[in-house]
Amino acid sequence: MHCLQLIAMALFCRKASLTDSPPQVEVTVKRCASCPESCKPLFLRKSSIRQHLLPRLFRAKKYSNRFASGKWNSVDDVTLHSLNSDCSKLLGQTGEAEDPKVFSNPLYQHPHSNDLPHNASVGLPTPDANSEASPIELLTNKKRARDGGPAPRIAKQGRKKEHSEHSMLGRLLKDSSSWKRTESKFVQTQPLYQDYWMQCIKDGTLSVEPSITFTGILSSSFVGGSPGTIGPHDYTTSLWQELPEVKEHGIADGINVHQLQLQEAIFEVVTSEASYQRSLTVAICHFQNSCKLSECLVSTEKHTLFSNLPGVRVVSERFLLDLEDGLEKDVFLHEIGNLVLQHCPDFHRVYVPYVTNQMYQDRLIKRLVQENRKFLQVLQKLEEQSVCKRQPLKSFLVLPFQRITRLRILLENILKLAHDSPELASSVGKALAAVGQIVSGCNEGVRSMIQTEELVLLEKRVDFVNLKSFPLISRGRVLLQHGELAQILFKEVGVVSRPCLSTKPIYLHLFSDLLLLSNKTEHGRFMVTDYASKGQVQADNLKAKALGLPDLAFLLRLSCNHAGISREVILKASNKKEMQHWISVITSHMLSESDC
Repeated sequence: MHCLQLIAMALFCRKASLTDSPPQVEVTVKRCASCPESCKPLFLRKSSIRQHLLPRLFRAKKYSNRFASGKWNSVDDVTLHSLNSDCSKLLGQTGEAEDPKVFSNPLYQHPHSNDLPHNASVGLPTPDANSEASPIELLTNKKRARDGGPAPRIAKQGRKKEHSEHSMLGRLLKDSSSWKRTESKFVQTQPLYQDYWMQCIKDGTLSVEPSITFTGILSSSFVGGSPGTIGPHDYTTSLWQELPEVKEHGIADGINVHQLQLQEAIFEVVTSEASYQRSLTVAICHFQNSCKLSECLVSTEKHTLFSNLPGVRVVSERFLLDLEDGLEKDVFLHEIGNLVLQHCPDFHRVYVPYVTNQMYQDRLIKRLVQENRKFLQVLQKLEEQSVCKRQPLKSFLVLPFQRITRLRILLENILKLAHDSPELASSVGKALAAVGQIVSGCNEGVRSMIQTEELVLLEKRVDFVNLKSFPLISRGRVLLQHGELAQILFKEVGVVSRPCLSTKPIYLHLFSDLLLLSNKTEHGRFMVTDYASKGQVQADNLKAKALGLPDLAFLLRLSCNHAGISREVILKASNKKEMQHWISVITSHMLSESDC
């Protein structure tokens, strides 16, 4: 019996010494100072109890939720039993071995891990199902399958995450590649455009062609300011040869004088546009956005006063930024012609309406200054501030017309200096022609507006006496000539005696499609007596002496007047030049055929 007990005890001890798995290696983990396990005495730590007092009898229970902080969730987070020595050899072979004393715990679960996918791991990218498993994953899965435990949730470390094009970060990365400048670097270094304009006048580099109808309004833009306010204020010029890029590489020293003049002419387009942009910003931010000034105006007056000035500023800003981007790509800015040509449609869209409306701006300011005392007081305070350099509001409202005419002159100067560069001369020539069309469009717009206003004012002063009335304002109708002449009348005295001649004043309004005959009253109104349409009017010279008529007499023939009958009228001019002018105008504009 005693022997049997000894044999049983020996067998039990031998079985207890056998293990089903290789011996596990203890790996030290670096702990945080706030770790709950680190704060306990060594003999009370659960890991010590599990290792020395209760080995292999039951699994260690996790701590309660009060230890579930953002980093430490359980004792398993600080006591880690890794794989055996074979795993370490594999890590060494793959070149991914790290310091065994410091590494992250792949078994660590974040407290909010329920919100993550089942195969996700905090801080690690989700493994791809089609990707090959790493050696550490293969060994871990094999060991867990043998022990009957769940497969570990280990993600491949070091896998680079690819950002989708539709994700937010992907869109940001994509947009960063197409980044463009949003603020000019020359605006704050340039003077106001009024100072630049006055400097051009002093240098003799500014000239406006006489055909521009708007020069009268242009000259009146400075009315109201003192002589000292329109002079230059600390005017400083910027030169192409002073650019840091040009100085650093000594580019100016490697070109001749003629090429340097060409580059300075090209660069003046950039600096003058920056000066123009600065003045537009002052006009909008200081004057148009002024709350006190807006209180003095009704909505229609404010719209007439500033028109589409914000739209002009936006177009100018885009053009300036494109010029600066082109200057960064090519310090010689050989694409100046193409850049101007590219923005010409936008120039035409904003400049023609603004310049056309500028006539009403000038008249509105004059009326407000005379009738609105509060507006005058507020305006004077705004014009005295240093932000506008004491420039009057009129000088800001005339900026678009000044700029489009100046741009044409700058392109002409570049074209004169670009004869050695055929490509540059070709592009600048096309841009010059496009800008010339815009200037012509502004001129035609002003003329058309003046002519329309003339018709509006005339219609208020015209009365049809016993005649069928019609509106004078019509599409395409233009007042070509008007003035007072003398109508020669014949009065029969007797059968034998020659008729007696007498005269009375008659007023003629010659339109592009109509001739109006009327009598002018003392109050300045016109009483219409007859009219005829285009094609029914003719003017001829007369042999005055042979017919016994006074000199400077000519014949006006209406083949079909308002009553549908023909009529002849003998008119007399005050001088020969006036007579020839009337005959020439009527003949050139009224001879086209038309049915009565």
